[in-house]
Amino acid sequence: MENQSGQSGIRYPLAELLSTEEMETLLGVSRQTLYGLRKKGMPYVRLGQRVFYIEPNVMAWLKTVETSET
Repeated sequence: MENQSGQSGIRYPLAELLSTEEMETLLGVSRQTLYGLRKKGMPYVRLGQRVFYIEPNVMAWLKTVETSET
């Protein structure tokens, strides 16, 4: 899929994107913990300098991490 500038990219409805603050609240963790989880492979989307999360993708990733660590 190409955007108007001719670059490839995936489009996400804004309603599906959760901000860092929303994800902190949802998971009950700090911003630093989210950063650490991203370093471990938690999926996220970067738009400019802002980071967003897609809840179903994050929850699915957390389940895989949970089952691989047990």
